[in-house]
Amino acid sequence: HDALRSIYWEPSITWRNVKMGVIDLDNPAQLPHKEMTSVVKKVYRRIAFDLNHPAIIMYTGSSYQIWFGQSPDTLLETSREVNDYLLSTLSDLVTFKRDEAADLRMIYADPSVNQKRSLIRSFFSLHYPANKTTKKMQSGLAAVPVAFSDLDQFNPFKDAHPETVIANFDAYSSFVASFYDK
Repeated sequence: HDALRSIYWEPSITWRNVKMGVIDLDNPAQLPHKEMTSVVKKVYRRIAFDLNHPAIIMYTGSSYQIWFGQSPDTLLETSREVNDYLLSTLSDLVTFKRDEAADLRMIYADPSVNQKRSLIRSFFSLHYPANKTTKKMQSGLAAVPVAFSDLDQFNPFKDAHPETVIANFDAYSSFVASFYDK
């Protein structure tokens, strides 16, 4: 059913008193998957280990996102504060300008995902067009959590395939639930 393939959500309608932020990592430079995962690991290390945020990596069906919660050390109350914080803490690892990403051969962190009224792909939704007019390629793969320790071995075409996700749903959903509990 078309309506059930793509599931999106908004962390806050007003984007005030946010409980989490999202780092949406895209690859307009078409870097090899190994380079992409290397950057994902560096960004995750900075957010989760260096800055003490609860965090989870999500393969979106085509790229990666890192969802992160509030750190006891840094209170981020609005979407603007989230984006300013990401810009100040991650600009040595990624670019926040899509045009620059291809030219500099860098990973692009899309700040628009943390703006008011921005829909965020939810875990377990399929990378599938939400409307029929999109020209963006869609993989049909599921948005799944990826453990930091499993990132090097993660194979999107196997591990995010809908049949694999169904077979491993209890483990995947437990991993996501643990993040939400934090």
